Amino acid sequence: MSTTKVAVLGGSAWGGWIALKLLEAGLAVQVIEPQGAGHDQSGSGGLSRIIRATYGGDPLYMDMVDQSFKDWDAYARLWNKPLITYTGLLWLFQTDPAYVTHSLAQMHEFGYALEDWTLSRAQNSYPAFRWDDIQHVFYEPKAGFIPAADTCRLLQQQVIAAGGQWLSLSGKPGSASNDQLQEVLLSNGEKLTADWYVFAAGAWNPLLFPDVFHEKVYLSRHEVSFFSPKQATPQLPIWLDFDAAGTLFYGIPHQEPGIKVSFDERTHTLTDANAERTTNPILVQRNQQYLNHRLPFTQQSNLAHNRVCVYDNTPDGDFILDIHPRYNNVLIASGSSGHGYKMGPAIGQLVTEHLSKQSTLPQKFSLNRLHATTTAQTQFFPS
Repeated sequence: MSTTKVAVLGGSAWGGWIALKLLEAGLAVQVIEPQGAGHDQSGSGGLSRIIRATYGGDPLYMDMVDQSFKDWDAYARLWNKPLITYTGLLWLFQTDPAYVTHSLAQMHEFGYALEDWTLSRAQNSYPAFRWDDIQHVFYEPKAGFIPAADTCRLLQQQVIAAGGQWLSLSGKPGSASNDQLQEVLLSNGEKLTADWYVFAAGAWNPLLFPDVFHEKVYLSRHEVSFFSPKQATPQLPIWLDFDAAGTLFYGIPHQEPGIKVSFDERTHTLTDANAERTTNPILVQRNQQYLNHRLPFTQQSNLAHNRVCVYDNTPDGDFILDIHPRYNNVLIASGSSGHGYKMGPAIGQLVTEHLSKQSTLPQKFSLNRLHATTTAQTQFFPS
């Protein structure tokens, strides 16, 4: 094992994959995670996350998601544990489908199918959906969902099995000198020292480095609702449903506790990661009204479960993966922006190659690209 020691602050999806990849490269790793891998307050908590390869024609994301798909499948075989439930994905558009059409050539180049369906084919394939307000339909066969919190806990087990240390403590930056962070202060009063410090604490990163994250990351809260229909649920795919304004609802067809649905918009914000996350009945009702509209057989469904999911967003929807502006031994992994979970393996590989081989981090994920903006974007824009 290398004598290089790395402290990873944050033990959910990104932190878990970073730690595992570093250990596989021979580095010594300590993970600091106070609330447990994939805990319910984290951006990696909950039942499921979507994985799909359509990325608006963006070459970096296409490469990363391709690597991540391969890793998810490879580790599932290695651990003898299914990680992706492949359901296929319907892209539904009430407006211009530019995001998907920009993806077609690149998807085919990487060997992923993306099918342009007629409405009649969509109706025949999935009669449970309402189609009269949809203009364009695309089907992505290799897409599905990942068990979110469960996989984070599995990553924790694998990190420990690979020789990593897992500390159930909180940590914060300590003293610094000569452009380097010297230590992390732990909640038990001890100090932890390392050669590298990786901050992958999701929504808590802005609390650890408020000056760095000022106007570069904002937190949004999302009502994620599970509805249990009275009648049997037919076999359904995941779907993403873009309305005329370009915003979207998404759905995941769990049998238990029920069909998952949420509105992917970033207007309901939180002041910080520790803010209260009380369920908003109006937003839950909006989710149910949408589901009843898109899948009419759910008219008599019951709310089985609801949780508030928090995104740590950058203004442009792209990730942050960069060296701290003052400390050259601190790497910040942040701004997952609602689409980062699936990219965990690729994020872990990028960090590992930078720390072990001095490879260059993508400029697209630099801190200095970000500035104050009044119009927040998501990743759902064609490149």
